[in-house]
Amino acid sequence: MIRILCTSTKGGVGKSTIAQQVATTYLLDREGTGTLIELDDQNVDSRWMKSSKIESRQIVVDGDAGFAVLDLFEEFAGKSFVLDIGNQTAEAALAAMGRNGLLGRFDLILVPVKDVGQDVENAKRTINKIREDEPSAKIVLVLNGLSRKTQDPNDRRIRALYGDVFDLGEDLDVPVLIMPGVEGYGLSRNFGKTLPEIADGADDLIAQLREKSLTLDRKGNGKEARRCMVLVEVVAIAKEASTWIKQLHGKFDELRGADQEAA
Repeated sequence: MIRILCTSTKGGVGKSTIAQQVATTYLLDREGTGTLIELDDQNVDSRWMKSSKIESRQIVVDGDAGFAVLDLFEEFAGKSFVLDIGNQTAEAALAAMGRNGLLGRFDLILVPVKDVGQDVENAKRTINKIREDEPSAKIVLVLNGLSRKTQDPNDRRIRALYGDVFDLGEDLDVPVLIMPGVEGYGLSRNFGKTLPEIADGADDLIAQLREKSLTLDRKGNGKEARRCMVLVEVVAIAKEASTWIKQLHGKFDELRGADQEAA
């Protein structure tokens, strides 16, 4: 059983992207299936995952995050899942899980950041709050959305621009993982599945899109033919992004101690 929490009390840090594209696909790789749960009344961001092997669920908060949390753990007792807590409900949900000792039931807690400044302050507050209730929680800072296509934490440019993130990781003894930004991520939603899933079926998808583009061209529909060609580029992007995501999956194994468990 694997459980991962992706949380932030600040919007715009890429929390849903990390939950959907990285955390749930980790479950898919390791267990062959995955469930993504969104604890948020307003921002149900996973409705696009219609063709994915990942099951997407929403737990309605309806003004009481505490009982929403209890409903969640009752329904998914003994099951693996990724929990994505929306920024509108994060503080109350974290407090409820802390009261009930539920934070310790997660193998990893991912706290995404996209920039220095307020993102770092928010991440610090979130981590400290989690540790108040669960000192041994395995927390990971995920620096994501970077334009630089590297995951090397010693890259000089990344260190210079995002030094405050790495300083926070060192101060709080929290590892920092890097996920480069993905161009055309929004367009990838046209496939209804995650980037690694698109990458796995890349050859078939490209063949289908080429054939469709040719048919549309013959019919004189240049706009739609061009759209198909753009989606071919998106598939190529998904293949590149998949290598970054799989690198993070390997890091998750290390942090969870999965190698020791297997031995």
